[in-house]
Amino acid sequence: MAKMVQVAGFAERHEAELAAYFLQRHSLNAFAGASYHGEVEATSTHSGHMECPVWVSASDYPEAVELLKKVTNGGFADADPNKDSREGLGAALALAIAPEPGYRRPHPLVLWAPILCVPALAVLGFLVKLLWTALASQ
Repeated sequence: MAKMVQVAGFAERHEAELAAYFLQRHSLNAFAGASYHGEVEATSTHSGHMECPVWVSASDYPEAVELLKKVTNGGFADADPNKDSREGLGAALALAIAPEPGYRRPHPLVLWAPILCVPALAVLGFLVKLLWTALASQ
C-alpha cells in the first residue's frame, strides 16, 4: 500500500472532493476525506472551521502540487468548467476556490491592523495621561 500524504486542505468538503477527482483524472492516486477508506470525520457539515484534507500517494505529491498550483495560477482559465475533462475539472476547481471576480488583496497595513491596534491604543492612552497630567498641574 502506498504511503499517503496530505497535499491540500479545503474548508468545504465538495471542494476537496472536486480537487481529488481532478487529481485522479490526471492519473494520480488521490482521495478526499479523513481516512483512506473514505470514512468522514464525525463533524457537523455546518462547521466551516474544519478542514477537509486531500491525500495523494507520496510518489505523486510533487506532480499534485504542480497541478494545484496551475489551477490557482489560472492555467485552466480557458477551459469549459462544465466539461468532464482534465482541463474542465481544473477550470471548475478554480471557480470553486478562487476569490470572487474583482477581488483585490487588501493592503498589508489593513491585514496588520488588528495587531497594530493594541500598541496604538497603549500609546494613545499614554499620551492622554501625559496631557491630562500637564493640564492638571497648571
